[in-house]
Amino acid sequence: MMANSMHMQALRRASDILGGSPQLRGYLKVSAVALGLWMSGQAAPPAEIFLKVVDLIVERDVSDLRSRH
Repeated sequence: MMANSMHMQALRRASDILGGSPQLRGYLKVSAVALGLWMSGQAAPPAEIFLKVVDLIVERDVSDLRSRH
């Protein structure tokens, strides 16, 4: 199954938040091969991985919003 662009965008954003692919791999506890397949769109991440990525992004966005007030 191919990933959609939302998966790839979320993974890229999570990588940016954490400081790079190695940090994202550690956070997700996945192999470089798996992360590479997901980030390139060659495969979709499992739902639990995608939800962990989305949680990370939401936590960062909420934190950023709170710091602006």
